[in-house]
Amino acid sequence: MERIRKLPFLSGCMASILAGVISYAAGIDSQTIYIRMAVMMVVFFVLGVYIRNTIYSVARQSAIIKREKKREEDLRLRKLREEKMAEVRASMIGNNLDATSTINMAVGDEKQDAFEPMDLAKAIRTKAEE
Repeated sequence: MERIRKLPFLSGCMASILAGVISYAAGIDSQTIYIRMAVMMVVFFVLGVYIRNTIYSVARQSAIIKREKKREEDLRLRKLREEKMAEVRASMIGNNLDATSTINMAVGDEKQDAFEPMDLAKAIRTKAEE
């Protein structure tokens, strides 16, 4: 990109040198050579500016398109992940429903009798009383 930035100057200089050499070889007087060189320098400088701006414009558009494609790909992957997660959740919910429907709760189950949900609350109360 550094060379592209210098393109107007380089093209103007090369065109003026080329016009000067050709005019000198043709045997034209020096005043005419200088005028031709100045005109060629200006014309090719403007042409170089136009080419440079076109190249920068194309590069910017290319970068924008790449970003949009990357964004679309990220969105597609995110949707795909969300769909997979939804499928996993649905299968887990389906598995949990099957497991809970097969549990047989009986009155007087030993596991239920040993359950004490207030152990933590009792510990907090005893700590507070101390």
